[in-house]
Amino acid sequence: YIEGIPVVGNRFDIMASVEKYGIEEIIFAIPTATAIQKKDILNICKETGCKDWMWTSPGIWQKV
Repeated sequence: YIEGIPVVGNRFDIMASVEKYGIEEIIFAIPTATAIQKKDILNICKETGCKDWMWTSPGIWQKV
């Protein structure tokens, strides 16, 4: 859970999870991800049409 919202699936489940749960916003909260991993995951998120937010470090959010 992040702020009371359940975290579902993994990077390979993003598209299916968006459809299954009616997700409108995706929060990317993996501070240990490499630059390549971040790019790959955010590209998947962009394909969903959801709003993307990246959590770069605890408590810091930025619109991507």
